[in-house]
Amino acid sequence: MRTQRGINAGEALAWILAALVFGAIAVAVLFPVFARRPEGQRPSCQGNLKQIGTGFKMYEQDYGAWPPEPGWVTTLQPYMKSPHLFVCPSEPKLSPGYAMNPAMGGQSMKHLPEPDGTVLSYDARNGKLCFRHSGGCNNLFGDGHVKWLRPNAAEALLKEGRR
Repeated sequence: MRTQRGINAGEALAWILAALVFGAIAVAVLFPVFARRPEGQRPSCQGNLKQIGTGFKMYEQDYGAWPPEPGWVTTLQPYMKSPHLFVCPSEPKLSPGYAMNPAMGGQSMKHLPEPDGTVLSYDARNGKLCFRHSGGCNNLFGDGHVKWLRPNAAEALLKEGRR
């Protein structure tokens, strides 16, 4: 039986079913993406640490060493584009979301034997190492690169305190 617009009831039902199937497929594909939101924040967190690393380099160029560990966030603030860089996107209510390796306060990259293996700053909650990104944490190294590490590797590097 045709309606006034020229579509019969069977065709209308087919279009409705096709739309429902398409919607169900879209939900099935997108749900895992949104369910794992903290994992999706890892690159943003790494970007924050990379910019913090740039702030450390600029401070070192001005003063010859990195800032002391207590108050490092306040000291680096003038070198940053935004105060939000000190907040990890996975935990936006926690500020700062990063900590500085206490052994690195007052040090300089040129005095480190292994700047590429020395952790300068890392994901932290209340100043302690925090594994909020897929069971690991992002770390800023003395040479400026950022790397995600598993808990045992991150803890070992901080315990060594490499200088």
